[in-house]
Amino acid sequence: VEREVEYPIPTSYEVTNRLQKANANFVFNITNSPENVDKYIADWQKAMNLGVYGADLSYASTYNKQEETTQFLNASRQLVDELNITSAFNEDMLGRLEENVDNKDELILIITESIYNTYNHLNSNGDELNSLLVIAGSVIEGLYITGQLIISSEYNEDLMSVLAEQKSQVNKLVELMEKYQEDEDVNRVLPKLRYIKLFYD
Repeated sequence: VEREVEYPIPTSYEVTNRLQKANANFVFNITNSPENVDKYIADWQKAMNLGVYGADLSYASTYNKQEETTQFLNASRQLVDELNITSAFNEDMLGRLEENVDNKDELILIITESIYNTYNHLNSNGDELNSLLVIAGSVIEGLYITGQLIISSEYNEDLMSVLAEQKSQVNKLVELMEKYQEDEDVNRVLPKLRYIKLFYD
């Protein structure tokens, strides 16, 4: 996928794909409920949870869960509208997503493209902070899903290795966010990410 600004870390698909290869089951109730979408008021909450739903969308579509994929898609679409980044997540792309909800490979390509486009759009419009919060939400949800699956599997070694592989994402995200550590919204998240980095170290 061509993009103007290099997306700085692996996408949430790489995590969910590894989970599937490690024979983890799909568990809907460990994701963020699509019904929560109306609870997010501040822009930083909307940006974070757009990232969270992006990871949930990756998780559901990796496992070919059509109904759940549609629910996460609708929640993401609402947050995109409220953050005024619809040009990145354009109507054509939404139409393609809806048409391909039963075609896993095509769906993964379209969602990955939408992740890159959203990141590009925010950065090219001087909104690097929200783009970092979207990434942070995606990384944190990937960690959470992996962690919950590890607990329910009684610490399966293959799943533990998927968690270990996410260390590089956390390190890179902390490095990116530290450039904006004076920002109030970044500081809602950065101390927790530093704690996770310390845990990995």
